[in-house]
This record gives sequence, C-alpha cells and structure tokens, in this order.
Amino acid sequence: GPGRDAVLGALGKVWTLDKEQKLRIGHPFTVRSIKNFMRKNGDIVLHQRAFIQSLLDKYHKSPINGNKTVQMDKLPEERLPTPAELKVLQTYSGEFNWLATRTRLDLSYYTSLLASSCSKHAEWGLELAKKIFRFLASTRDQGILISVSGSLDDLDAWSDAGYAGADTRSQSGLVIMWGGT
Repeated sequence: GPGRDAVLGALGKVWTLDKEQKLRIGHPFTVRSIKNFMRKNGDIVLHQRAFIQSLLDKYHKSPINGNKTVQMDKLPEERLPTPAELKVLQTYSGEFNWLATRTRLDLSYYTSLLASSCSKHAEWGLELAKKIFRFLASTRDQGILISVSGSLDDLDAWSDAGYAGADTRSQSGLVIMWGGT
C-alpha cells in the first residue's frame, strides 16, 4: 500500500536497495547467507547450509565425522592463550555467533561459552570449537521452519538440561515453538 511505498521510497533515498523479491514455491533466494525457500504446502524454511559448509571447508573440517550433540567437559586449569590462539578462538566465536543469532539458535549456549572462556582456557576452547564443528557437520541442514499449520495460540516448550558432573553447575535451556511444530 501507500505506507509501504513511502517507507521504501524514503529508504531508497538513503540506501541503494536491491530489487524486491517475493518468496514463492520454486523461487528461493538468499539474503546475508540465509537461504529462504517455500515448500509446496506453504511452509517457509530458513537455513544457512552454504555458510556452514563454507566454514567447514575454510577450516578443513569437511571430511570430519559429525556428532548429533556437543558434549561438555569440566573447565581445566587456566592457561592463557597465545595471541594467535586467541585470534582463532575469537574468530570461531564470531562465526558461530553469526549462525546462533540467525538460524541456529541451538548454538547459542555453546557460542557464549566459547566466547567467555577463550581468553583463559586455550586448549578447552579449541576442543569445544572442534566439537561445535562436528555438530555443525552433522546438522548443517537444520534451520528455522515457519509452518502454515497451527495457530498463534499454539505454544510448545521443551526443556533440555545437560549435567557436567557432580562438582559443576548444570546447563539448561528452554526451546519454545509457536504457531505449530
């Protein structure tokens, strides 16, 4: 409508806008590494498989065996990373964060843990990054499904708790889906 056209016109004066694309069956498109496609039933799927594959290729992790989970170990004694190790760990944290804040919410906890530990626990952080890569190798096709079934009144929640041993704290999370599963 006219309001939408006015907003796009104002934005067009500030930025160069790409040609508008409409998501429809058989015509997927990618925006900022997020592939958007519509299934025949109208469901919309968002994923970053190509970005994940590029990370696996970049770090020579493509042939690794995947894991369906990320197993956490107790933090070891502190060992500060070398500047080169810290740069690698921070790079991994940033790349995993890009996924975790777009289509891979399941990486959020591990990404946060990696980012907060990388300046004090070099070996542990590098091992955690390897585990995250293995997890990504096994789950590269996962993403977000926006289903046409259900209603906004539907709410499903799952709890997930991992226990790292008797002398450590439990890590837990809550996953909430609305509008059907």
